[in-house]
Amino acid sequence: MTGPKQVLLVEDHALIRYGIRSAFAGTEFAICAEAASINEAKVLLAKANFDVVVLDLNLPDGSGHVLTEIIRKMKISVPIIILTMEEDPSELERARLSGASAYVLKSSPITELIKALKHAILQPLRFLNSTTINPKKGRDFQLTAREREILELLPSGMTAREVGSLLFLSEATVKSHLASLYRKLEVKNRSQAIDIAAKEGILFLK
Repeated sequence: MTGPKQVLLVEDHALIRYGIRSAFAGTEFAICAEAASINEAKVLLAKANFDVVVLDLNLPDGSGHVLTEIIRKMKISVPIIILTMEEDPSELERARLSGASAYVLKSSPITELIKALKHAILQPLRFLNSTTINPKKGRDFQLTAREREILELLPSGMTAREVGSLLFLSEATVKSHLASLYRKLEVKNRSQAIDIAAKEGILFLK
């Protein structure tokens, strides 16, 4: 008879770690190791014997999305469950893009977490959204199709000339679109445009 599946839990709140550990009693899952930060998790990733990772998004030394990407590079097929308070469609999408197996809200019943864990064990690379998050209605910036196209290229770091070459536009035309885009977003530069667009749910960062 095999024992319970071993879970590496990455969560900075001790009370939540205790609650999850207690909730797993009598189930087919058990906490084998705990970390309260990305750095602690990195150490455990190298030496702990685990079957699945459950991690929070908001960690003291960085984002759980970053940790998800680190884990996915180290252990390509390990199941990764995001357990978070973030009821934000953009965070859910980032979890999917970073390589998470499932996204579960902390407000969900323990049965939802168990369901996500079972799914992840069987299909670690197939994303499961086990909760309902209503799209956040952000501001309507009235961007044109071309402005949206250029906005999506901003995170790539391409220059206006490179964007123009890709879209068959002159550098001057791209700069004109950028000026209009910045004005509508009420920002002064590229980084601010990327930040506000991501927060408003009109740009998903990989």
